[in-house]
Amino acid sequence: MDLKFGAWSERKVPLLGDPAWDVFKSVFSKLIGCEYELTAYYTQVVSGTNYCFEMNVTPIVPNAQKAQKWSLVYKPNDGEAVLKGFFDTLPIK
Repeated sequence: MDLKFGAWSERKVPLLGDPAWDVFKSVFSKLIGCEYELTAYYTQVVSGTNYCFEMNVTPIVPNAQKAQKWSLVYKPNDGEAVLKGFFDTLPIK
């Protein structure tokens, strides 16, 4: 499938060695209070890459329940990835 510049990809399941892992880890390894498990992602190529990460989030407290969440992350061509927000539903179309 050919993607147009600015279009979101279809849902992808991350495989070992996938570059999305590096972006995910660079953002979510710095956050404290929850464990973040990447389950899938979408990409959008612009001036850099937007990622929409689908994940399971589990607070680090006794008897915590995990919840499915989505986050938007922007990774410029040069520089560090930036977390843009968390969402309870898929924020892209």
